[in-house]
Amino acid sequence: EPEFIEYALRAGMTFISGWLLGLLATVTISAAPGPRAISPGQAQVTENQSDRVLIGVIPEQLTCLIGGAGAGKIMTGSEIAPRRRDGEPYRLFDLNGAVGEVISIGRPVHEGGEGECSQLWRQDLALGPDTKGRFMAALRMGATDPDPLPRLLEVLAAPLEEHKDLLRKFLMRREVPDPEIRFEQIIKTDLDGDGAAEFILNAVSIGKDKARRGDYSIVLVVRGRGPAQRTFIVQDEVTLQDSPYPSTLWLNRIVAVLDVDGDKTMEIVTSGSYLFGGGWELVRFQDGAWERILFCGCDG
Repeated sequence: EPEFIEYALRAGMTFISGWLLGLLATVTISAAPGPRAISPGQAQVTENQSDRVLIGVIPEQLTCLIGGAGAGKIMTGSEIAPRRRDGEPYRLFDLNGAVGEVISIGRPVHEGGEGECSQLWRQDLALGPDTKGRFMAALRMGATDPDPLPRLLEVLAAPLEEHKDLLRKFLMRREVPDPEIRFEQIIKTDLDGDGAAEFILNAVSIGKDKARRGDYSIVLVVRGRGPAQRTFIVQDEVTLQDSPYPSTLWLNRIVAVLDVDGDKTMEIVTSGSYLFGGGWELVRFQDGAWERILFCGCDG
């Protein structure tokens, strides 16, 4: 089943990847590319060197401009795209930390049209062969900006017993009487810089061909241990009855934990997919809850 979940995460992005690959096949990029139009009707480009810009990179080296932070606020891909220019430096990150540096090629291109794909933006990067086959987050930031990584970042090979118990009770409250406990990712980190560890739990169990009662895709952030423990829901999707059709649960991959906006607290960068679409999300803690604040892709 873990192999199938890996396949499903990739397959959910297939139509987006195929679309972008087709478009890329028609574009010739010279050694010194000139400016590109942002989108029809936008003649002026406002460059801003203090912006922090976030791009998702899938294993096929296709990119999605998720958005970023500038002018004192979080900005969507549509808002930040006109402020970009060719040749900007980006640092590459995954759950192992910093993994390289690249520069942008040309300016962002809007690939999504209207509707559910309106936030599908591409920003080409000069990615080398060593980055192929990896999910990564590319972050543009100022040369003197502090390190965007958390003080603590560790991917655990197995869940703690208390986390298994937490997930079991969580699912039982969702009317799953005998849940199958499966974790895709367990990440130990320090999200707020207070020196205390938090855990990001990405738990998935789905059928290969048909949706089953008890299938789930859940992401939780756990702070503290014992009586002081608090659990925050990032995603909570549970199938409550069998179906003759494939699952439509949104499956997540936690790609990076970064301070995207420079406020010294961490955000979570995810890549996800489901039967009808997929894309990248930026999740941050605000107003007492974890919320999705940016998206790049097609939301079916």
